[in-house]
Amino acid sequence: MQLTDRYDSVRVLGSGGAGTVYLVRDHAVGGRLLALKVFHADLSAAAIAKEARILSRLYHPNVVPILETGTLPDGRAYLTSPYIDGDSLVAALSGKSLVQIARVLSHVALTLDAVHEAGVCHLDLKPENILLSRDGSDAVKLLDFGFSQRVTATTHRATQAPASRPLSGTLAYMAPERLLHQRVDHRADFYSLGIIVYQLVYGTLPFAADDPEAVLAFHLSGALALPPHP
Repeated sequence: MQLTDRYDSVRVLGSGGAGTVYLVRDHAVGGRLLALKVFHADLSAAAIAKEARILSRLYHPNVVPILETGTLPDGRAYLTSPYIDGDSLVAALSGKSLVQIARVLSHVALTLDAVHEAGVCHLDLKPENILLSRDGSDAVKLLDFGFSQRVTATTHRATQAPASRPLSGTLAYMAPERLLHQRVDHRADFYSLGIIVYQLVYGTLPFAADDPEAVLAFHLSGALALPPHP
């Protein structure tokens, strides 16, 4: 499928609340492979510009940068980034030892710390947004800053989300203060990382339910869906 005169879609890499990510071939640069994120039509240009501005602050080898922004012929906005040949954390670390899991997660934690020091909270941390390279190097890549917020460098304090605004992000990994529309800081990201750690160790989410309202209640009460002891 041809998305623009420059980019041909190879396949869909994934989709989420902000849009769909395609693996594309860039004919302007010798057919190199890129990731192209197409935003949903109802998202404003300001939202896309916000993600681009935030990523422009982050110069870190474990953060996937933006290469270009633009508009498709149908009016939807897009951005491109380098294509990372990797798997999400759950896929990459399934069946691995605790030592291997801890080594990779230490890289994730250090990357998050660098992001926070740059004045940014990710706020949509989940396994699909953390890729592990398939080259065996344990190199992690943090991506998708569509829901991120600027924070004060000294306090890591972000803006309070208005109660009237729909929650943005993935409920299973969301910190309680976000669920309650309270002011958030860098600890919201580490809460999400804690959920990921639990999932990797136990093979299940700590707050598991089919009903979103029940998941929300589990987050707020701390009632864990504990698996049987191995």
